[in-house]
Amino acid sequence: MPTLIIGLGNEFAGDDGIGIRVARVLVESHLSPDIDVIVRPSLGFGLLDAMETSERIVLVDAMSMGGEAGACVVYDAITGGHSRSVVSCSHLFGIADVLEVARRLSSGHALASVQVVGIEGVHFDDCDTELSAPVRAALPVAVETVLNLVAADDSVRTRARDNCAKWMQRDPTSVEVCEFRR
Repeated sequence: MPTLIIGLGNEFAGDDGIGIRVARVLVESHLSPDIDVIVRPSLGFGLLDAMETSERIVLVDAMSMGGEAGACVVYDAITGGHSRSVVSCSHLFGIADVLEVARRLSSGHALASVQVVGIEGVHFDDCDTELSAPVRAALPVAVETVLNLVAADDSVRTRARDNCAKWMQRDPTSVEVCEFRR
């Protein structure tokens, strides 16, 4: 079963668009065939379906926990360690809520590994497509963090660095709204 990377967020809500931008860089980096990358504005109970078809899931999203803007953290959503609201800025259900349902439905079967890469946001304003400067600067760090989690090879890392550099040169207010699956 493949690894699934899910970039979450809303590109029309300021820093909440960082997860989607990370996913786009990863798609353009041509990861190995056993890694799928998708973009979702929200996930909710769709995570249950993803857990049935993937052995490992990496969620990438903005968070708001009062930390330093642009800080990138990783935590295991199955074992916890963070509050229920970490990755639910614009999402109907928090990850912890969905995982609780998954535990109850699993009947003792092992759950997929679910790791979260969270990037601390500053503003989540509606109708704002621009990332704050600290979150924009965190894009390469977040991409590298995901690549470390999936043990990407050097050629993928090189492509990802090049794609990050290209993305950083783009107009920060431009948005490419689409949903895609690699």
